[in-house]
Amino acid sequence: MDKVTLLPCPNPWCGSHDDDAVPEGEDIWQHPALSPVYRVQCPYCPVKGPTASTEQQAITAWNTRATAPDSEKLREALTPSGDTKAAYSGEFKFDVMFPSLDEDDDEPVPHPVTVPWDTIKEIMAAIASRAGASS
Repeated sequence: MDKVTLLPCPNPWCGSHDDDAVPEGEDIWQHPALSPVYRVQCPYCPVKGPTASTEQQAITAWNTRATAPDSEKLREALTPSGDTKAAYSGEFKFDVMFPSLDEDDDEPVPHPVTVPWDTIKEIMAAIASRAGASS
């Protein structure tokens, strides 16, 4: 098969974005037991393209997935900043149940608690890590 052009990995935290060219080793993978099943996988992170029955279908699927601007928006949404703090602070709440102060009422009373910004940052970091971000 002729040399094909593969787009860079769609993961916004992947090391492949540090180069202008597609990194060496980003290649077509063929499943050894389920042949012929192919997919493109990134050598720098866990991102893999969808499986396909031909190499060309695997390449097409890899090259037509989410665009870089979508990935950049995701990176911005998961990076702690003044903008994300303003957007997420006060958005997430949970109820803590307290005993009722009314002697005739045995039902607990919900008290809303806002998730602190530090906890939101920890959640953002866990999502970024799960997505293959390099810290």
